[in-house]
Amino acid sequence: MCFRAIHSSQRKQSRERRQACEEYTYEGRTCCKCGAGLKLKEHCSTPRTESECDLCEDNTFSSVPNSLTTCEPCRPCSQLANLEAATNCTRTSDTVCKCKDHHYCISDTDPCTECRPCTVCDPGVGVKVKCSPTNNTICNEPQEILHIAYLIVLDQCISVFLCINSFLSPHFISTVNENLKRYIPDIAPEIGWTDMRNIAMGSNIPIGIIESLELDYRQDSQERTIRLLGVWAEAEGREASRKLIQRLRKSSKKGKAERVMEILSVGNSDSSHPPAEVVNID
Repeated sequence: MCFRAIHSSQRKQSRERRQACEEYTYEGRTCCKCGAGLKLKEHCSTPRTESECDLCEDNTFSSVPNSLTTCEPCRPCSQLANLEAATNCTRTSDTVCKCKDHHYCISDTDPCTECRPCTVCDPGVGVKVKCSPTNNTICNEPQEILHIAYLIVLDQCISVFLCINSFLSPHFISTVNENLKRYIPDIAPEIGWTDMRNIAMGSNIPIGIIESLELDYRQDSQERTIRLLGVWAEAEGREASRKLIQRLRKSSKKGKAERVMEILSVGNSDSSHPPAEVVNID
């Protein structure tokens, strides 16, 4: 009884394979192809019977019925091309490769054959479009950065007098103490960008203004120092000269504080300008 059941099952499987047979012709005989994941070992001996097949070896595959004596090699995901396996190769399907993290595809083929590292935008520039497996990063254009800086400053105005239009305008120091206003171009080189930046940040000048100046005058530290000193001085108003000297002294920049005082003293001695109201710094 058991033998009959096994024999019946084998006949059923054989009938199902014949019904699913994809044919090919060999020496006048019509044979059934090997299924996916298999390769041909021996052609059929009688028409419309199955050929003898073997499993594909490791690292090879066949994805469709075939009469080939070898399976196709699995595709390697080249590290030199910045690829890695998304799906490993099996006997019935090839490897599916993808770009490594933080890389994007540069080939016009599908699947991708080469990836490159995503562009990293400069500090303060910002990302317009994030990097993805199909496209590189797109950074903000200088005009867009300036627009963003405008929005930051307009949102964080220190007072009704401190807005982005004023620090980019030729008359950006219109409300500062008259004596300091006149000598900003002389004072700024004495302070230097690093110390001026620290003073501004310690006075809650929006970081957006500072980064925008760094971008606009990246090759001219003196000009960006002049600009930032003007922004800071306008924010401080009549107390600007006194606070500037105080902050320099507190940061152990007494030499610079003395040189600033000397410059302001020249202004005090100029009869064509009223004396500054900031001589007393104690």
